[in-house]
Amino acid sequence: MSSYEIAVIGDRDTVIGFRFAGVTRAYEADTVEEAEQHLFRLRRDDDVALILITEFFAPKLIKTIQAITEEQFLPVVLPLPDKHGSQGTAMDEVRVLIKRAVGVDILAKDEEGG
Repeated sequence: MSSYEIAVIGDRDTVIGFRFAGVTRAYEADTVEEAEQHLFRLRRDDDVALILITEFFAPKLIKTIQAITEEQFLPVVLPLPDKHGSQGTAMDEVRVLIKRAVGVDILAKDEEGG
């Protein structure tokens, strides 16, 4: 059984933080184009199971991310809050993944009380 790795794509501060945490596949991107190049390269890597990409880049690359996640089981691509805080897209993507896996939106708030 092979072991899988986590990859991170984002701004310098985010990448440095993950490198300090032991993530060796942490790629700095200054532009959307650089982030997309990293995504394309990582999607072909059989060792990478999860790609975390900062919320700054994720909405701008949504079509690329959707193409990756629809064409293959791994890697899973998830948005990640950056140094500016969460924009809310990370939780939305987690909700979609859980609903796809379980068949029910277990994170939904009930209609009456929230």
